Amino acid sequence: MFTLQVLGTNGLYPTENSPTSGYLVNCNGLRYLVDIGCGIFNKVKEIMPPEDLDGIIVTHYHFDHVSDIGVLSYYLQTKNKRVTVYGPDDGSPYQKLISDSPYFDFVPINCSIERENLKICFYKMNHSVLTYGVSFYCDNKKFSYSSDGNLCDSYCSLLTSCDLAVINCGLLNKDWNNSKPVLSACNVGDLAQKYGVKALISHFNPSISRSELIKEAQSRCESLQPAELKEYLI
Repeated sequence: MFTLQVLGTNGLYPTENSPTSGYLVNCNGLRYLVDIGCGIFNKVKEIMPPEDLDGIIVTHYHFDHVSDIGVLSYYLQTKNKRVTVYGPDDGSPYQKLISDSPYFDFVPINCSIERENLKICFYKMNHSVLTYGVSFYCDNKKFSYSSDGNLCDSYCSLLTSCDLAVINCGLLNKDWNNSKPVLSACNVGDLAQKYGVKALISHFNPSISRSELIKEAQSRCESLQPAELKEYLI
């Protein structure tokens, strides 16, 4: 069974009904949390004991993608457990917090991860800090998560032959240009259309109408859907 559990879809900050970025991937019992933004710790805890995660992948160290790592470390302290965390090797304060914690085994992202019939690959994205998109290969299927970043060549590797993708946005097209740190909703729709992928748009900016972002993305790709807080079969 290869599934994606969407735990949070907001960028920047959470709202009452949605935490910031967090996605739980399950490949035949191997469970990896991708990003651990604000509100994600409790979402994971509702599903499984967080100490039983096979790993946490932090795509980059912006607050909306990693802020709950600190409270997770306190939780692990109460259980006297350790969890492996994969993250960018950029020398940032959050990397130091993770690597110095006695409750995390920090592994810098520099190559793929292979376990049993699961392979995880990483691709550098075009963001304001070192950021990785990630692809999971399991049971002859592929799931990809773009994380944050403007247009770059890595989307080809991420989205080609993908069975399901989560592509992050953050702006309406009128506010977007090549120097911005994130995609516009139109960009997300264009990528989904170009690669013919079943795609979910995510990382909604709470200061912009969600319905407007979705409408703009779907104007470029009708089949694209908003990421919902539920489980998807890949």
